[in-house]
Amino acid sequence: MKASLTIIFIFIASFLFAQNLVINSGFEDYSICPNNTCQISYANGWTNSSGSASYFNTCGSNGYSIPLNKFGYQQASSGNGYAEFNFSSDYVLTADNVGGQLTAPLIIGQKYFISFNISLAGKSSYASDRMGIAFSTVQNNLQCGYAPWNYTSVKLFSDSIISDSTNWVKISGSFISDSTYKYFSIGYFNYMDSVHYMELDTGSLPFALYYLDDVCVSTDSMACLTTDIHQDNSIKDLINIFPNPATNELTFDFAINDKYFFELYDGIGTKRKAVMLDNSSQAKRIDLSDIDNGLYIYSVVDRKGNKIKTGKLIVIK
Repeated sequence: MKASLTIIFIFIASFLFAQNLVINSGFEDYSICPNNTCQISYANGWTNSSGSASYFNTCGSNGYSIPLNKFGYQQASSGNGYAEFNFSSDYVLTADNVGGQLTAPLIIGQKYFISFNISLAGKSSYASDRMGIAFSTVQNNLQCGYAPWNYTSVKLFSDSIISDSTNWVKISGSFISDSTYKYFSIGYFNYMDSVHYMELDTGSLPFALYYLDDVCVSTDSMACLTTDIHQDNSIKDLINIFPNPATNELTFDFAINDKYFFELYDGIGTKRKAVMLDNSSQAKRIDLSDIDNGLYIYSVVDRKGNKIKTGKLIVIK
C-alpha cells in the first residue's frame, strides 16, 4: 500500500507541476492599453519578432479593441486580449510575426506539446496556410521593422488554408527538442515562397491577417488541450465537482438555471462520456466505473456549445 501511495503521489505531483512555458499565454496581462500598430510589447512577455505585429485588448482604443477592431470583429478565444500576425501575397521574405521568451529553456531530448489558436480577421482579402511556430536560442526583438531570420527551427505549421473568420481554430502538435531553445516566434518563416493562399471576395485588407490567442508550449499534453476554453466566471463558480482524484463516481453540486452538459475527454481528445445536467436538480452523480485510470479533461458546456468550466480530472482505482 505504501508503494502504491508513493506512485499516486508522484503521478499527482507531475500533474500539478507540469505547466505552460509561455509567459502571458492568453495576452491578458498588459502594461499599456493598445491604440496603434506595432504595440505587441504592451502585452507583458511578448515582442515583435518581425514586421509590425499588433496587440488588441478590451481596454484598447483607436481600432485596437475587442471584439470590434480595425481588422474585423472577434471575441477573444479566452479572456480579454489577443495579438495578430499577417502575410501579404506581395511579400517574399517578410511578414508580421509575434514572439516571446519561455519561462525555462527547452531540454534536449524532451518531448513538448505545442498549440495556438487563430482566427482569420474578417476584413482579410486572403487566407493562407503555412503559419507556424519556430524556436531559437537567439531572440528577435524589434520595436517595429523587419530583420534577418533567427528563428530557423520551425517545429509546427498548418498545411491547410485556414479561412474561418467566425471561430477559433487550434493548430497543435508535438516535437522532440534538439536544442536548449529559449525563444519562440509565431507567424511565417523562411519557407515564405511555399505559402499557399486564396483570394477572398469580401475582404478589404491586402493581406491575410490572423488573430492569435492561447499559446501553449508544455511537457503536459493536457495543458495544451485546454488553451482554447473561455470560462464564464459568473457560472463556473456555481459548479463544484468532487472528488478529484476520483474512483468510480463523480459528484456535481451546482446551482444553475439552464440546461448544461458534462463532457469527459481522454488525453488524445476522444470524448469518453457526455451527461446532461438538468437544472431541476442541485446535484448529480456521474458513473465512472467504465473509465480507466488516467488523466482526463472535463468540460461543462451550455446548450449553445460554449465551454463555461473546464479542468483536469484524475481517475485512480
